[in-house]
Amino acid sequence: MTHLSDEFLKNCISIKYNIWFKYPQPYSPTEPLVYCKDNKNTTAADNGTNTDANCTAQVPIYVNTLDSERAYVPYSYNQFDFCPSIEGFEYTESDFIEWDDRIFRTSYDIRFQRQEQCRLLCKRPFDLSRIFDIHRISVLKMLMNKQYYQHIFADNYPMSWCYSQNPLECFVGVPVGYYVDSHGNPNDPRIKKRSDTKADTFYLFNHLDFTFIYESGIGKPWGDSSGDKVGRITAIKVRPRSIRHEKTNFKNCALDSPLLEIPNSLNYSSTFTIYYSYSVTFIRDDSTGAENRWNSLLTSLPESNTGKWFILTAILLVIVLSAPLMYVLSRTVLTKQELFGWMNSKPLSNPNAGWQCIANDVFRSPKYPLLFSSLIGSGVQYICCLGVVEVLTLLIHFSTSLILIVLITISLLLLVGSIGGYVSSRFYRSFCGQHWKYNCLLTAALNPIMLTAILFLTRNFLLMESSSGLAFPIGFTPAVFVLLISFGLALPLTFAGSYFGYNYQSPIEYPIRPTANVRDIPKQSIYNMLPISLLLGGLVPFVSVWIVENYPFFNSGEFVITSASIMICIQTSIVFAFVNLMDENHMWWWRAYLTIGFAAVYYFIHCFCFIITTIIIDDLISALLYCFFSFVLSVLLFSLIGTIGFLISYAFIWMTYTLNKPNAEIDYSTFPEAT
Repeated sequence: MTHLSDEFLKNCISIKYNIWFKYPQPYSPTEPLVYCKDNKNTTAADNGTNTDANCTAQVPIYVNTLDSERAYVPYSYNQFDFCPSIEGFEYTESDFIEWDDRIFRTSYDIRFQRQEQCRLLCKRPFDLSRIFDIHRISVLKMLMNKQYYQHIFADNYPMSWCYSQNPLECFVGVPVGYYVDSHGNPNDPRIKKRSDTKADTFYLFNHLDFTFIYESGIGKPWGDSSGDKVGRITAIKVRPRSIRHEKTNFKNCALDSPLLEIPNSLNYSSTFTIYYSYSVTFIRDDSTGAENRWNSLLTSLPESNTGKWFILTAILLVIVLSAPLMYVLSRTVLTKQELFGWMNSKPLSNPNAGWQCIANDVFRSPKYPLLFSSLIGSGVQYICCLGVVEVLTLLIHFSTSLILIVLITISLLLLVGSIGGYVSSRFYRSFCGQHWKYNCLLTAALNPIMLTAILFLTRNFLLMESSSGLAFPIGFTPAVFVLLISFGLALPLTFAGSYFGYNYQSPIEYPIRPTANVRDIPKQSIYNMLPISLLLGGLVPFVSVWIVENYPFFNSGEFVITSASIMICIQTSIVFAFVNLMDENHMWWWRAYLTIGFAAVYYFIHCFCFIITTIIIDDLISALLYCFFSFVLSVLLFSLIGTIGFLISYAFIWMTYTLNKPNAEIDYSTFPEAT
């Protein structure tokens, strides 16, 4: 039981996006490689293998795209004036590759158990009298000013930079460098202030100290008879440093070496050379096995403890909302259950008030039925997508191929259009709608596949415009292919679902049919007025959505936190639906959808505040990318949780009037008009 709880907590640990998007997935089935002592027949260009088929001496170092927490556009490693990567070696050691990854094999010559001190990697000369070199150094300054990080890994395991030892705090990324402002403070909060830095100056990290911690093969099944000459990597630490190497004394990489300064105001007639170097240290430590190396990494991240508290917060919200939920159910659905009889011991002061008074109006069609039914159909598609993705994400832990899961996901998503069209047409016919073809077209326009195509094309056009190097070279043929997938497959499936739901299915039979007389809605309570209801109803779901958005989780952890968020939306929907009925407001359709969906408005406001306080946006492309994605995600979120809120309210009201028939002594059609 203890082992199972440890595994659950391990999967529930939250981390920053850098591990999930920039490295092979944690807890993947990929086993750590077995390394053996250097074979002299191998060279730096070997693809990580030697003459021994059971082990490898070369430790290949890979680097992924460069990104920043304070900028939005990612860049490829080979776009900048770093040491060139080794051509012809494609990273194929893991199936867990993201669609915008650009992984390159670096030229670091690192071999198992071979110590290196101050070894030259490459040198990059600059002549600032040439415009091309001015551009090269300006780009490096841009990376340091916007706090871009390199993502380096080896053996399917990311290298971490421990910027604080007491307490231990690490980050899975290596900064390109940093800028010291006019007050002498580094622009990166993870970098400590030094007394030997100058104001208004850039400092490039041109030296990396690699520390490989490994477990010995002595007494291990994979060690055979090689003993201490073989091992598996359990941790990789890297310490970036800025060193001004002297051409005559290059081997000086002491801790007190002078820093490599790049002034903000350059002398455009000067020439200089940047030397990139590295040191390697191998340390044996058998206390931590390679199978537990992800645990040791995650515990060193400051975000891990924060994620645990957010999980507890989400679960606590579910528990707190259970009290008003049980009260609502005891007054409506569970009135005949003896278990909840103590809650109903006090009768209502007015037996004709509340939800019983609007029985003949509660299932009256909403305003704008065409738009409403299309939004519900579109939201059902997103709910199906969410369910498929969550289940497959949970299964990734047991799968050996992410590509297979992606193919299955795409195939299922293409079938979602028929479900959305069917649900939309069923509601539209129940609302006595006549133009089902318009309903089908409107539902298909909100199809997830089409929105994905819009995101795909727009992202690549913007990235190509900004020269980030991560955009796919979209020509005429790929663009036509994407459009054919969207309109040639998704649209017909939506049409088929709409046609079947409208022509071959009878309208929905409500528990109580609406009468001809429409009852006026009385004056609403302050807390049930539409603006107040939207502000209060969207706040609690936004908290749960914010947790999921800011702290991604692995596997079971992601499943738990997403389930808790959906449960919070369900509880909030039922409570607000009950309040709406008790105020004798039978126009609940749009309110149920908008109240929970208003959390997306909070989310968009959060994105706007985030861009003001955190992200550095100094170019039009980054601003367009951020605003476009924030808006589209807010719309998708609005449709998703708004539909969840409506469907739960719909089921709650249906069960309320099915299990509890209205008072037969009341003539619901003779109520006077409200004043």
